[in-house]
Amino acid sequence: MTGARFGLTETRLGLVPATIGPYVVARMGEAMARRVFMSSRVFGAEEAVMLGVIARAVDPEALDAAIEAEVVPYLSCAPKAVGAAKVMARGLGAPITQAEIIRSVDSLMEIWEGEEAAAGLAAFFGKTQAPWVK
Repeated sequence: MTGARFGLTETRLGLVPATIGPYVVARMGEAMARRVFMSSRVFGAEEAVMLGVIARAVDPEALDAAIEAEVVPYLSCAPKAVGAAKVMARGLGAPITQAEIIRSVDSLMEIWEGEEAAAGLAAFFGKTQAPWVK
């Protein structure tokens, strides 16, 4: 929807976007992922389209029609061929390996134990600003 807001706000909490990180980088590329990972900024639907997070943005009153327009063509496709095309497309892109997933989780575990994560989470749950906010 055109009014939707998106954000990868983990760094605001003193954390890293580890669990979703490999998938976001695969989707939008390293340069754009760095922009949204490191800044924790919230962005609108139009930018989400540009970043590749969503396919398109529509006004709320057009949402049902937009969903139907996306879904209906799939209903006339051969299910096994759709599945095979999905596997093929994933195989042609950069693979998200088990090593990448483990490395991103290890990164989160390492920072989770630090002072910044504790302060960021305490600020979030206490509805206050983290110590590094200017």
